[in-house]
Amino acid sequence: MPGRLRLMLLSSLTFVSVSVSAGDMESRSFKPDVKWSVERGEITNVCNNYAISDWRYRSCRRAAQRKFGEMCSQYREQYRNSQGSTRDKAYKNSQTYCVSFRP
Repeated sequence: MPGRLRLMLLSSLTFVSVSVSAGDMESRSFKPDVKWSVERGEITNVCNNYAISDWRYRSCRRAAQRKFGEMCSQYREQYRNSQGSTRDKAYKNSQTYCVSFRP
């Protein structure tokens, strides 16, 4: 009996095979190189270092949105805690990074 019970338990196990493609591995470890230009106080050419139809472009745009949000917060904080020309520059930069970029 004990031999039969062991055999039944072994035969009831199910194995699941999970395969991960090279593309999935690459997308998980991908860190986009976010590049942009500022022209007349507006952000332009965001992530133009990637093809528009590429998944890397979309990933870069998401990263850019996070980056610009962080920069917006930094410049607003700098504006609140400064004076004179530093305050003016912080205001101008906050207008650039808080207002102009829309992904």
